Amino acid sequence: MTKVRIAALYDIHGNLPALEAVLQDLERKSVDLLVIGGDVLPGPFASECLDLLLKAPYKMKFILGNCEEEYVRQMEGSYLSPLPDTVFEQFEWVRNTLNPFQELVLSEWPATLEIDTGTVGKILFCHGTPRASNEIFTPDSDPAFLEAIFSEVAADVIVCGHTHFQFDIQVSGKQVVNAGSVGMAASNPGAYWLWIDEKPELMHTSFDYAAAAARVRETNFPDAGGFAKNAILEPPSIDSIRKKYTQ
Repeated sequence: MTKVRIAALYDIHGNLPALEAVLQDLERKSVDLLVIGGDVLPGPFASECLDLLLKAPYKMKFILGNCEEEYVRQMEGSYLSPLPDTVFEQFEWVRNTLNPFQELVLSEWPATLEIDTGTVGKILFCHGTPRASNEIFTPDSDPAFLEAIFSEVAADVIVCGHTHFQFDIQVSGKQVVNAGSVGMAASNPGAYWLWIDEKPELMHTSFDYAAAAARVRETNFPDAGGFAKNAILEPPSIDSIRKKYTQ
């Protein structure tokens, strides 16, 4: 079986400077497949991020994040879940920036992706969990809850995102890896992603945070200042996210 080297980029959230930095990092690697794990939007440069990805010189696969799923449902006149007013405003702003081709592309993304590699085994890519794009878990979640999510999954490795912080745990004899977030960092500033060659490797890419924040503030994205501060300059701690999301 041919070895497949995979870069998995999750939760970009329209952060173009962060995405540009990761793609520059990838120029130094031999990438066989680029997996985009959902939540390219919303964010201050959602349209630009989609364009950059669609033009990138890689074989590429996309899956739906909970935000794309919500966006598609809104396009169809239904809703996945109630949105806070601030988030709804961001979705409305993004809707005015995407073109019909971009909307068509993201509406065709699948919920999950399965790849059989030559070294790591069978990998399942999902956004939240294999069951739902918006389902939340952390390494601190109840073991019975984790077993219920992953015990019946027929894969050696499950790659997810959604909670925006990286981790690597074992559940039911399977490796469960969170790729982290390219565009909305947790812990230290930067872009977080996953590289899979001989094994899954958690990655971090630095970039010019002050310049990136300035680019965001120049947009009219709702709460651009808050995005610049909380997603780029002063991201939340991993402890705060774990406490918020642990079930």
